[in-house]
Amino acid sequence: MSLLESSIIPKSSDTIISTSVPSIDEHFYKSIFEVARASIEEHLKFDKRISSIVQTILEERLKTNLPLSVESASLLLHFIRNYPDSEMRHIVLETSRKLRKKLFANKVAAMVPIEMSSFCSSNCKFCGWRKDNFKMIRLRISEEALLKETKLLAEMGFTHFELAAGDDLGLIRSELPTMVSSVKKTLLGINQDARLSICLTPLPETYYARLMKSGLDAIFTWQETYDRNTYYEHITSGPKAKGLTEELCVDSKGDGYLYRMKSQEHAIRSGLQVGLGVMLGLSPHLESDILSTIIHGNKLIGHYRNFIEPLIIGLPIWNPTTTPETDNFNKYAPVCLSDEDFELISAIYLLSFPDYFSWVFPNCRVSKKTQLKSIMTAGCFTSTMVRLGPGIYLSDSMNQELSSNYTRIFNLSVPLTKNSVMESEQFTHNFDSHENFLSLFQKEQLELVSDKSFLLREKICG
Repeated sequence: MSLLESSIIPKSSDTIISTSVPSIDEHFYKSIFEVARASIEEHLKFDKRISSIVQTILEERLKTNLPLSVESASLLLHFIRNYPDSEMRHIVLETSRKLRKKLFANKVAAMVPIEMSSFCSSNCKFCGWRKDNFKMIRLRISEEALLKETKLLAEMGFTHFELAAGDDLGLIRSELPTMVSSVKKTLLGINQDARLSICLTPLPETYYARLMKSGLDAIFTWQETYDRNTYYEHITSGPKAKGLTEELCVDSKGDGYLYRMKSQEHAIRSGLQVGLGVMLGLSPHLESDILSTIIHGNKLIGHYRNFIEPLIIGLPIWNPTTTPETDNFNKYAPVCLSDEDFELISAIYLLSFPDYFSWVFPNCRVSKKTQLKSIMTAGCFTSTMVRLGPGIYLSDSMNQELSSNYTRIFNLSVPLTKNSVMESEQFTHNFDSHENFLSLFQKEQLELVSDKSFLLREKICG
């Protein structure tokens, strides 16, 4: 066992970092993107000898078990748009596949999102749920329906459940801790390996600690972009633009960009696992955004090494929204990625973090084919059956009284049906059944496991 592996310790479920461990200096957060962009631009000079350099970088990665340096990662990111050499890409992908097999064998864990609300207090131009999108049906699930969905999905074999919502401050203030507690209790009654995460607006450290004590295991916060100018070009108001006070009110004098960037640290200090990543395609400086994620994640790992659980590295893609008449996708000409680009980014993420300290997370914003290829190349954590819309998992059995699933409904200009709920979404996704995914995994000799098994050192290291 290497020194790196031996430093991983199982984290107690009630671990909260002592105040004796200082927070990361704010200057680091403010400098991430500029450091990344400077590194990316530096490698435009090295095309003529790039092949031999890459060979050496990848051989050293497998030989030493040490993550890529910032400089090496930025060189590989150079392949995405500036140096599309198929042979070099193939070498990077093969190296990642070897590493993925060594770390996780043929195992993959799956999560399932359960949307609680499509109300939102923020205005993000790229998102269908933005506050000023009056074409969107707004729904908030009842606790009774939430628990029915939870039970249904747990009995199907899912073990990781993500509670998702817009920046619904009413739900966060009044219902979230109770919902977390009730859902976790329901899950553990069915499967002791069950884990629970949330994907919401960033919250104060004290609130994360409260949710952890209620049964929460992890948070997902996608930074969207580390490019401050792009962030504020798209995100114009609400908690995402300003952050929150300790009282869960929008901070009128706050810096939402910086507050969001600190959310993973706040959660780690509260004893939670965290996910981070950027929305691929939002910033024109794509490679700098990806490298910023790598710099940020490695800083968290280094600073909180004895407390941190593996980072979940997400790859959300900017897709069109489900209300075409209010969609801004084409207006901003997003960076378009090929399937091969997505797989390459997945590989670079895996290679750029210390072994066992990251779970690369391809999801269904890409095609099922691309999702599967990226899992086999780099990912150990993914989503299978994803139905989007509050209460939607119950719609097959409750079509006759769909509205009973909700505590609050807004803008019903169309009848409330299964299709109208699914079409009132943030972004378009690619859907398939859990059974079809399992068949696909079986065909590729992938074994579906609980992500809790990846947290146990003796199982990870074999």
